[in-house]
Amino acid sequence: MDSDIWVQQAINEVERQDGISTSVDIEQQSITRLGRNLSMAADTPEIIWNVGAADEILPAAGSNPIDRIASSSASDAETVLLLGHVSDALGNKTFTVQTVTLNGQTPVALGTALHRVVDISRNAPPPLVGDVYVYEDSAVTAGVPNDLTKVHSKIDAVLGFQRGNKAAITISSDVYFFVTSWEYAVTRQNAGYCDFTLETKDIDSVFLEQAVGTASRDSGTHMAVFRPFIIMKPNADLFVRGVASASGTRSTTQINGIVASIRS
Repeated sequence: MDSDIWVQQAINEVERQDGISTSVDIEQQSITRLGRNLSMAADTPEIIWNVGAADEILPAAGSNPIDRIASSSASDAETVLLLGHVSDALGNKTFTVQTVTLNGQTPVALGTALHRVVDISRNAPPPLVGDVYVYEDSAVTAGVPNDLTKVHSKIDAVLGFQRGNKAAITISSDVYFFVTSWEYAVTRQNAGYCDFTLETKDIDSVFLEQAVGTASRDSGTHMAVFRPFIIMKPNADLFVRGVASASGTRSTTQINGIVASIRS
């Protein structure tokens, strides 16, 4: 796959700018992340996710404060798959996979506290019943965190979903990521529209807009195919944000790309 003209262009750009040799043939891994916001506020920038807070408060470099999980249903005792990153003192991120068994509305400590949450899912029957929250240790009421700014991922199982819906990507310290395409839409009954931005942030930097688009209910799903690719450096973060024209607007988005490993 390294021989693809656009893959090779991205590999060449990384080597020219950073002096680092990469390859997509080592990992042979693609990543797709989905985002869904079912009730946006009007004229307010928000991440396309399902938590209800306008923004995710990202932990500081070197910290791993995300350490709890709970369900809004007392009957949930299933095991969920949790993907995330831990951070060392310098802010370097390492990808980690763990399984966690729920204890209903009682908070459960994660086996590995996290710096970022990539995704959470229930991959086998029976399905989850209650909404599941991954969050920083704080007060909860019936399994739901009182402070939504402490939440970093959520499964809307009450609505029938069995995985998180956060339009975000985090990159480990040992890879680059080439964003190849991006989809976004306003869904169902909303007569309004939404302005979307795809933003990335390098370590010790700020979020910068990389692509923008607008969608309405009647315009269908839009796809932006990036040629050349958007290149994310090691330890970088990506969010998709939106600003809706009317309260209650429903939006969805999808980010696609391929992992480029750093050659040893």
